[in-house]
Amino acid sequence: SDRRLVRAARLLRLSAASHGRTVVDPIDCLLLQHIVWRLPEQRAVVRQWLWDNLTPGGDGSAADVLQFRFLLNGLRQSIEMAVRSTEGDVTGRGGARSTDAAAITALREEVSRLSSLIQRRLDSLVRHAELLKRAPNHCWLDPNEAKSAQQMLL
Repeated sequence: SDRRLVRAARLLRLSAASHGRTVVDPIDCLLLQHIVWRLPEQRAVVRQWLWDNLTPGGDGSAADVLQFRFLLNGLRQSIEMAVRSTEGDVTGRGGARSTDAAAITALREEVSRLSSLIQRRLDSLVRHAELLKRAPNHCWLDPNEAKSAQQMLL
């Protein structure tokens, strides 16, 4: 219901504020397992869903890693082909065709975007790990629950 959603949002903001933060972090969301279910048998499903979805940027599964490898491998192959076609003249100043030099420039931009994406994901995961390390000090989580979260999500 809408009221339950409003209460959940307030709880999350209260949890963040009581830990000196202005932003709700994933660790705060563990509290939702206590309030978003309607029937007691739904609690385990809600808890499992939260645990499955609390790690930022994906679940770190083998499929996730394979997607990154596929992207990087395709990018590497494109770069190798472009460098070969310019015979090492990646600037276009030594006689390489302008289209080949433009392809190199586009690939540099793609590498830069991918690098930024990976850095943001890494930063998010580092923050997530730091929050989980401090989970036992979370004033709203049961210490056993915090320890379980550390074991499951780190």
